Amino acid sequence: MVGQVIVAALIAAILVFVVVLRLLDAAGAGGRAVATARSAAASLRNGALSDDEKERAARQAAAGLFRGFIAITLIGGAAVAASAALIWAGSAAGLYPLDALLATAVGWPFLIASMVVGTLAWVAVERLT
Repeated sequence: MVGQVIVAALIAAILVFVVVLRLLDAAGAGGRAVATARSAAASLRNGALSDDEKERAARQAAAGLFRGFIAITLIGGAAVAASAALIWAGSAAGLYPLDALLATAVGWPFLIASMVVGTLAWVAVERLT
């Protein structure tokens, strides 16, 4: 019984992780960072721009990439925190011992299953939003 509760809690944590990533637009933040890098690279290759214009573009891109890094880090941290809070709450409520949950979470069967569940959850949330 406890084993089933542990697996259910871990699956719920994966779903919470995916939902938080989607709600906070992690893919959009990553896409904006990639677009900034591509724009900067195009500016640096542009022979029509002066060195000063290229430097200005590079500085703007650096600032934009740093903002993107902060956004992606905060979004990832929020997703991890939400999942960890769910796991901790279940343990604090006495549903399962945390050490047993962690042992299950790092086992190969669960790691492989979590990749599948995470991917399916991402696709499902994509279709719902």
